[in-house]
Amino acid sequence: MKILIVARAWGYEGGIEQYLINLVKALHQFGHKSVIMYARKTDIPVKEQLPISAEYPIPSLDEFPDRYNIKDVEKVLKIVKEENIDIVYINEITNYAIIEALNTRKTTVAMLHGCQSTCLRHGVKTFYISRQICNHKIGVRCLLHGCFLSTHLKGKLWNKLNNIAKFQHRLEAYCKFKKLLVTSHYMKNELLKHGFKNGQITILPYPVESLELKEDSLNCDDNIVLFVGRIDRYKGVDVLLKTLGFVQNDFEAWIIGEGPSRKKYEHICKKLNLQDKVKFLGWIINDDLRNFYLKATLVVVPSIWPESFGIVGIEAMACGKPVVAFDVGGISEWLEHGETGFLVKRMNYRTLADKITLLLADKSLARKMGLNGRKRCLVKFNRANYIEKLMEIFQSAIENKKNKHKVN
Repeated sequence: MKILIVARAWGYEGGIEQYLINLVKALHQFGHKSVIMYARKTDIPVKEQLPISAEYPIPSLDEFPDRYNIKDVEKVLKIVKEENIDIVYINEITNYAIIEALNTRKTTVAMLHGCQSTCLRHGVKTFYISRQICNHKIGVRCLLHGCFLSTHLKGKLWNKLNNIAKFQHRLEAYCKFKKLLVTSHYMKNELLKHGFKNGQITILPYPVESLELKEDSLNCDDNIVLFVGRIDRYKGVDVLLKTLGFVQNDFEAWIIGEGPSRKKYEHICKKLNLQDKVKFLGWIINDDLRNFYLKATLVVVPSIWPESFGIVGIEAMACGKPVVAFDVGGISEWLEHGETGFLVKRMNYRTLADKITLLLADKSLARKMGLNGRKRCLVKFNRANYIEKLMEIFQSAIENKKNKHKVN
């Protein structure tokens, strides 16, 4: 099968981009071809040679349609025809004109990884000032809380107000899909809240590579606390730094990732007198990242926004490491409290510190939870099973499209 993967970004940046890179590798492994179409390349490009048949940059994929980019609709459809694409796999793009054209003209399945389509604030689903989680659908409350001012569109206030209507148009475009994939029940409930139908939505959690690990690689004697993710306001790095000040055991914390808040949090780290214990290691490619997981005692996911899934958690579990995380979004769907790690009430610094301290002090418990998590990953988040299910969904969509044409 030849699959066109359509996405906002291509390269190393976050969980979505890492998922797409891993997907291309897995599809090739199982005999399928991938064509990539993206709005932009990330700051950290893919340096390895990936099995891609072709790639097409279309900047307007991440823009709302207007008189300047509307011609890109025909350009995209021409590429689909010339490449002889079997199915289009859309991953969280903005241009609803292109979304509707692809969905009408070609067999298309969409994946909504997060809340970008159901939240005006880039999908963070939190209020800016209070940082409390928003459980409402797009509507009047977005105006009352000023969320419409935080959209990525530049310009005058009128343009930002007008942007709400464009968000609604994009949401309506996704509503027309016969098949939508999400990674968690949390995401499914978000879509149902916005008028999607239950039969449209299939929950398909992210997969993770099953690594063969030696027995001694599951040891965790070095008291290393690991964070992996984008360094920004919503991934909770500042919360983690404050938490580490309450940890009773000796430790070393590794913060892996890049983001707009890195310098700010490095400064906070010094103010808290943690600079000798906390290391900001920057971005590390996925193949090398495994070594850091294996050296860690535990992995912390202190996100304060409702993670639609949290792929870092299952990567940690696949490496046999326990996870301590705030209980937000879809995290509880892969993290079993007391079995593979600990779920902590959002923003509860002291309890988060207590659980970190416990795992640093009780290595046998950390090892047991890590092994439990690894076993869970091998069964529930197996990559081969994932590709099999994804291809079944694709094949079903193709057959339904053919049957529809026969009827017409």
